[in-house]
Amino acid sequence: MSYLNFGDMKAVRQVSRRFYEMIERYKRFKNAQVLCITKDKSPLSDYDFLLDPDRIYRGIKINVTLPLKDLLNIQRHVLENAEFVSITSGLYNEPGRCIGNLLVRTSKISHLQFDHRLLERELKGSLFSKDVKKNLKNLRRLDITDKYNRTGNVGKTYEAQCSHRHSGVADFALNLFLFGMTLEHLESFRIPKLKCDAFELCQDPSVVLELIQRNRKSLRELSIHFHVWESEDIGAVSLPRLASLTVTINVEGLESLKLFLATNHQSLEEVDVGVKKQFEMKLLDVIKQRCFNVTKLHLKAKRFVADEEQEDESRVDWTFLGDMKHLKDLALSRPHDENANWEKYGNGTRLLESLPRNQLERLSLQGIGARKIGFWKVNALDNEPELTFKLNLLSRFRNLKRLSLWRCPDAVDDGVMQFIIKEMTSLEEFEVSQCSQLTDAGFAGNSEDGSDSIRNLKGQLIIILIKYRHSMRSFIEILRNNANRLCICV
Repeated sequence: MSYLNFGDMKAVRQVSRRFYEMIERYKRFKNAQVLCITKDKSPLSDYDFLLDPDRIYRGIKINVTLPLKDLLNIQRHVLENAEFVSITSGLYNEPGRCIGNLLVRTSKISHLQFDHRLLERELKGSLFSKDVKKNLKNLRRLDITDKYNRTGNVGKTYEAQCSHRHSGVADFALNLFLFGMTLEHLESFRIPKLKCDAFELCQDPSVVLELIQRNRKSLRELSIHFHVWESEDIGAVSLPRLASLTVTINVEGLESLKLFLATNHQSLEEVDVGVKKQFEMKLLDVIKQRCFNVTKLHLKAKRFVADEEQEDESRVDWTFLGDMKHLKDLALSRPHDENANWEKYGNGTRLLESLPRNQLERLSLQGIGARKIGFWKVNALDNEPELTFKLNLLSRFRNLKRLSLWRCPDAVDDGVMQFIIKEMTSLEEFEVSQCSQLTDAGFAGNSEDGSDSIRNLKGQLIIILIKYRHSMRSFIEILRNNANRLCICV
C-alpha cells in the first residue's frame, strides 16, 4: 500500500489510532506519506495522533480554509519535513497571510502545486517575504493547476473565471512574475489549459517567457498552452536539458512551435502535442525529426492538412512510427465532436501495421475509424478469414500493459476480446467504449460459465469501460472476483 484516501469526513471519524498505525507498517506508504486536508473542516482537532512528532509526512495537500489552531499544528508537525505542498483552495479570506505562514516553514520543499485562482489574489506581501523566497530557492517543480487540480494536456479546456474581475489579471501576472524572479533551478514547470482573463496575460506572454528563460539550463519538463505560443520570442527559446514537452496550441501558434522544436532540443523523450484545429503536415515533419529518442508520443488533432490555407484533409503516412526504436507509449486521438468519416487520418489497420513489433507498452487510439469505414480495413485477404487477419495483427503487441480503444466503434468484437483476454497476458489496463459488436460471449469464451476467461484474468488489473450494452450479467460474473480494479460505464 502506498496511498490511503478516506474520501470524506464521515470516513475519517471512523478511523482509530490502531487502524492508522497498522497502515503505517507498509513501507511504500511510509515512504510516500501525504497528509490530505479536504472538505469543509479539518479533522486535526479531533485526531491529534495524526500529528504525532514521530510521524513524518513527506507532503501535504490543503484545499480548505484552516482554523488558526490547526494551521499552527501543521506548521509545527508537518511542514518542516514536507517536500511536496499542494494548495488548491480559492476560498482563503487572507490568502497571502495563510500561504505565507505555510511556506515559511517548508525548508525542504521541492514541489509546489498551486491553484491558479490563488494567483489572482494579492500575495506579494506575504508569499514573497525574505524567508519564503529562501525556501522557494530549493523548488524543483512548480505546477499551476485548474480547479480540478489538473495540469498539462488533460481533458477539456477549463473555462475559468477570474474571482476578481478588476484586479485578477494584474495580480496573476505580478505573482507569476515574482515566481519567475525567485526561481532559478526549476526542473519542471506546468500550467493547465485555461481560458480566462487572467491567462490572457498570454496576449503578452513575457511573464511566462521570463520564468522559462531564467530556468533554461535546468528545465527538463515543460507544459504550456495556447497564447504563449503566439509569441515569436518563444520559438527562439533553447532548453538544452528539456526531456518532456506538453503543449496545446491554436493555429496561430504553429510557427512558433515548429521553430521551438527545431532549436536544440535533441534530448526530448516525451512529446504531447494537441492542435485545436488543423494539424499541419510541416509540424508533423518537425516532430519526426525529433523522434529518434522519444519514448512517449501523444498527438491530438481535428484533422491533418498540407498547410494552414488548405482545409481538405491530407493523407498521413504513419510508417515513420516503425522507425522509432525507443517508443513505448503512443496515443493518437481525435476530438469527440469530430468522430466522423475520416479515412485520411488513419484507420486502425494502417496504424497498427506501421507500429514496431512487440515494443510498445502503452497504446491509445481514440476516435480512430469512423462508423462508415470502421476501425478495420481489410484488403486482399487471399481467402484468409477476417478474424484471422485481425488476430495476426494484434499478435504484434503482446507486450502491451495498457490498451485503450475508446471511441473506435468496431475495433473489438467477441473474437478480438477473447484473443486479448487469453493471449495478451501482460495487459494490466484495458479501455473499451462504444464497441457495439461486443457481447457477453466475448467475455465468457467457449464455456457458459466463463471459466476459460477467469483463468486468464486472474491477478490482472482490468479497467473496462463499456457503453451501449443491453446485458452484462455474464461479464459481471466473470470479472467481479478476479479483477483488481473494475470500472463500468453503461
